[in-house]
Amino acid sequence: MGKSLKSGDKSVEIIKLAVCLSANKKIPEDLHIDPAIPYESLFITEGDWAIEKILTHKIKLHYFLYSHKSVLDAKVFERVVFEGINLAGESYEITEKACVRISERKGADSFFCICSLPPKTLESLNICSRKNSIVAILDGLEQPGNIGAIIRSCDAVGVDAVIVVNRVVKMTNSRIIRGALGSTFNVPVFEMNFDDAVSWLNENKFKVYLTDLTAKENYCEQYYSGHVAIVAGNEFNGISTAWHKSDCDYKKIIIPMFGSCESLNVGFATTLVVYEACLQQRGFR
Repeated sequence: MGKSLKSGDKSVEIIKLAVCLSANKKIPEDLHIDPAIPYESLFITEGDWAIEKILTHKIKLHYFLYSHKSVLDAKVFERVVFEGINLAGESYEITEKACVRISERKGADSFFCICSLPPKTLESLNICSRKNSIVAILDGLEQPGNIGAIIRSCDAVGVDAVIVVNRVVKMTNSRIIRGALGSTFNVPVFEMNFDDAVSWLNENKFKVYLTDLTAKENYCEQYYSGHVAIVAGNEFNGISTAWHKSDCDYKKIIIPMFGSCESLNVGFATTLVVYEACLQQRGFR
């Protein structure tokens, strides 16, 4: 069981940590927190929604921060605090002013969870033992809101994993966590360099679909059977040219546009393609 502390120097340090994580700033080396906690894997959630997700997915909750200045019903507030204190290694009651410091948005919430995701390996997916699988590959995406939305869509669809290549934004970015609304706890997300990703795709006999504005093939007219990888590119520059030079089994696809715009937002476009692949693999097409 976690312990509830109301004041002291340690709480000041944890609030500083929370402010850094929420603002996606580098954690100061002189911050006096448990050295056994892996800094690089830490992320922060804001709001009562995270407690149930953390409990369901057995996410490691290191620190739980809460304020009594909550808009929640008293019974709901007590339940959230009770669960948070019991799940956390350490728990702290903080002031409303501290909540405002930590929060990145107006209308600061009353609950903050500082967590870390458990390590995962691609081998644990057991791709070779399956007839069908879908992975989404995010190539150089730089807007956290788009990344979070794609991970959330992948969770809704039942995508097996998300692989990030040419990473620009850390996957522990608070906006990604918030945008995914807990889906980062459920969908395995892996960071890989480009060559390793291509090698893994080839070893597991993936058909790779590149969402590309220069493509001629309609995404709805493909047959998404077997092991399928769907690549989404950078918001401004699209997919890396390295894909065209790689030795993977790839095909360029496009979502047809019928109005004046050239393309859809990458988050929405990726959602359309992964849903189409999922519907086919599950026998709805």
